[in-house]
Amino acid sequence: MPRVEWFAYCWPNRRSEKTVVEITLDFTAADQERFPLDAAQVRDLLIKGGILEKDEVFPEQDLPDERMAWYTSLLVQTALLFQRKAGHRVNFITQTCYAEHEYWIALMEHEHCDVGMTAVKLATELVSGKRRLLEEPFRMFTDFARKRLLPIQTEAIIRAAQRRDIPAIRLERQPYKREDFTDLTKGRTVCPNGLLMLGHGKYQRVLDGTWSLDLQQDLSSGEDEPDQVAEKILDRLF
Repeated sequence: MPRVEWFAYCWPNRRSEKTVVEITLDFTAADQERFPLDAAQVRDLLIKGGILEKDEVFPEQDLPDERMAWYTSLLVQTALLFQRKAGHRVNFITQTCYAEHEYWIALMEHEHCDVGMTAVKLATELVSGKRRLLEEPFRMFTDFARKRLLPIQTEAIIRAAQRRDIPAIRLERQPYKREDFTDLTKGRTVCPNGLLMLGHGKYQRVLDGTWSLDLQQDLSSGEDEPDQVAEKILDRLF
């Protein structure tokens, strides 16, 4: 089996403007012959583990014919699936071949670096044939991932800020944690994973979900869609 290593970028980086896990696969000559599982077997194990429904398509992207590319694609699509099934809104994957098909680098989007790396670990165990029972490991992974899920409103505010070139820093993502900002929050949590710093200097603002710590009020309004709410919040703050 290939040697697989991975680490996470928590900011835009040399590989991508997205936050990604970089996965390196180092293949040997023996890996040209066969792998423990084929894609149908992986899919069956995902169904038995309660992760996939029988009518769901997996893998979503066609697997390449070349053996190393095939394995890499199956691995990274499985890791992406684990994140998405746990509620994380991620989509981006890619892979590149080096040194005559013996060395591959895959990139997989993550929203929380620890969740992304754990998804790769679980996918590696599955695709390599080392793990056949998934129900309990995936339940534990889902609990872990959902506690770190970025709120939809916070995600919409970040997108809106990016469109306006307003700096947006998530204060509950590495290298930060909520506890570092007790002076701002007074120890109160309005929206788990929703602590966000916008702007800089005298224009800097801090939100906890849609609650403004500067104005001490909720800036959300009515039943508008998240993107509309985000635009209205930024209109009020900047």
